[in-house]
Amino acid sequence: MTRSSLRLLSPLLLALSACSVLVEGAIPEDPPPSDSCMGLADGTVCTREGIEAPLICLEGLCTNSRCGDGQLDLRPKQDGSAEICDDGNDEGSDGCEPDCTETVRCMADEDCADPEIACLEGVCDMESGECSIAESADGASCVDGDNSGMCIGGLCVAAGCGNGTMEAGEICDDGNTDAKDGCSPFCKPECLDNNACQQDVCLGSERCMVTTGPTGQIGICLPDPSAMVLDCDATCEVCDSIMEACVPSPGADADFDGHPSTTCGGDDCNDADPDINPGLAEICGDMIDSNCNGNTDEGAVSDWYADCDDDAYASSSALPVSSCGEPAGAPPECSAGDWTTRAPAGSAVDCLDTDRTVRPGTREFYASPYTVGRETSFDYNCDGVEEPEFRRVASPTTMACDRTCAESTVIGLTTVCGATATRYSCVESAGVCRRTANPLRYYLRCH
Repeated sequence: MTRSSLRLLSPLLLALSACSVLVEGAIPEDPPPSDSCMGLADGTVCTREGIEAPLICLEGLCTNSRCGDGQLDLRPKQDGSAEICDDGNDEGSDGCEPDCTETVRCMADEDCADPEIACLEGVCDMESGECSIAESADGASCVDGDNSGMCIGGLCVAAGCGNGTMEAGEICDDGNTDAKDGCSPFCKPECLDNNACQQDVCLGSERCMVTTGPTGQIGICLPDPSAMVLDCDATCEVCDSIMEACVPSPGADADFDGHPSTTCGGDDCNDADPDINPGLAEICGDMIDSNCNGNTDEGAVSDWYADCDDDAYASSSALPVSSCGEPAGAPPECSAGDWTTRAPAGSAVDCLDTDRTVRPGTREFYASPYTVGRETSFDYNCDGVEEPEFRRVASPTTMACDRTCAESTVIGLTTVCGATATRYSCVESAGVCRRTANPLRYYLRCH
């Protein structure tokens, strides 16, 4: 029998069986008329002039009989309805509904309406005949909006790894997709043997523990207390997992000069300063043991030479002055000069130490000579030879230029330094390489 058929038959069954909800007093079917309720019990029928609706006495007043007043009134109302029960409240599902009709009793779960919420369903209490709401069984199919899945703990959970229910292709499902908890994010054991666990002499080795439970086969890596772990010096060493050995740490060479500290078995007497280690030379005058041999400034004395024109070269007559640092003041030979540690020997001799344009190695050319005593010279680079700026040739006027125009500028053999000369060059014009003579007056420059 369906719920709707029970609802339709209920008033008839109640009428036939005279079974209704008990109240304090039922209104008699043919009570004596009364126009006053003074001293009359609640539920006594009364009348008021001009009112045809059924009236009863309630708390001394003659008023309309209504559902929920606690007085069962079997008389038809103006709309033709009649009370089947009246329990004095407007609550439903308590045996008497708010419209004073009997609550329909269920006989099976199918008689109860399901709420429109996934994983909740109506359940019939066979003893009381009343419906209630309960969670659907775990694993039941469900649809929640546009998503489908299965019921777990009263919630519609999408199918797949991490929903806490073992499904096809899963070896475990612990209800999450976390790693390192025994069941991987892919619903497989984290390990099945020790090879899948950490085996590291620096970090410590692990062993695999496999168990089977409600969430499937779980494999989790646990520390192996019996495995060897390298104990490296925290100050001077770090553990190298690949080499499986303790190696020097950055702290062993704190100044990164390639020499570990003596506290870590090295030879650096000051590992906070990269300018102090056995590989360095002593610095004259700083009073620091730069090479970590226990002495300061040993072997750091240098020979200094007067450099009167301050061009970093000394004359052949300059005598050495030994000093740990540059001597104070100017050289006695020249009050405006300076000092140099370059010894005046070989090609490093300044042939005129009063003119800084005259010095070994200069690349400048000059059209005028310099004077030394009563002599003049164009040897500005102090190599003993006066060299012209351009190449000398026997017959520059007949110089032929090749197609590449590679011939450089030349002068005649008879031209002397400082004299006027004509320069001949190969110049390309209109795709043709021709010899040209420079029309400007040119004084041959030398050094």
